[in-house]
Amino acid sequence: MPLNGSVELTRRCNLRCRHCYQAAAREPNSAPRELSTAEWRGVIDQVAEAGCLFLLITGGEPLLRHDFAEIYRHARQSGLLVTVFTNGTTVGDDTVELFREWPPHEIEISLYGATAATCERVTGVPGSFERCRRGIDRLLAAGLPVRLKTILMTENAHEFDQIETLARELGVKFRFDAAIFPTLDGDPAPLGLRVPAREAVSLLDGFLNRIYYDLRNLGVTSRDRALNFAATNAFQASVTFALAILAEAALSYLGLATTAITPTWGKMLRDAQAVLFNAPIPLPDHAKRAV
Repeated sequence: MPLNGSVELTRRCNLRCRHCYQAAAREPNSAPRELSTAEWRGVIDQVAEAGCLFLLITGGEPLLRHDFAEIYRHARQSGLLVTVFTNGTTVGDDTVELFREWPPHEIEISLYGATAATCERVTGVPGSFERCRRGIDRLLAAGLPVRLKTILMTENAHEFDQIETLARELGVKFRFDAAIFPTLDGDPAPLGLRVPAREAVSLLDGFLNRIYYDLRNLGVTSRDRALNFAATNAFQASVTFALAILAEAALSYLGLATTAITPTWGKMLRDAQAVLFNAPIPLPDHAKRAV
């Protein structure tokens, strides 16, 4: 079993982000059945027992789950170091108290603009910028570990420097990604938001140079050492609990809502190795449906 993995508690979200690959899941009749509280607790029990250390809880917006606190608390009580991905707009006093009682490894908040106009042009929800900022402020006031991130796109590229500056002013870590994908049902519309590759590379290079400058002041003398992007194996459990293995170039999926994780993981590793060594394997029908 890998040391780190992620669980997608839901595909529901209170925002309507233009670039989101899960956009189709917002339709009432298209959203998949979510695993129950007991089922997610069972998943957590299995991965913790198998030796997983780091767990990412994501969505959709995971805080929309009425049982988020129970699932999160169970993960922490199982000894896992938990990171939560959220848009920050639903962070209230109860969430802050939960995180103070059971501190997360990190809370990553997506911020799509430095101004309300830009941010809400992306999220499609008026008032979401202010609610996100209030959520960030609440978490920081409680001394919790916050990281900001953004998706670089045509709608916010002009404010990229301002978003990074805001993170620095708040004293939090920052990262960004320029990868934008079609929606899960194949709609290519989000691809129109991609910035030109040359622009993305230029921004990335400048960003990495600033990271190296910061680390150099801490005694790191090599940019290559500072910017180590070596891949690690990981698992991902989706909202329907299709289990995915990511092993360098290999990608394999198996649906296992009622199957033990550890033996299935072993099979997936063997299948992934077959892919890596150019021995294609057919994707079973149930896995195609799960994907």
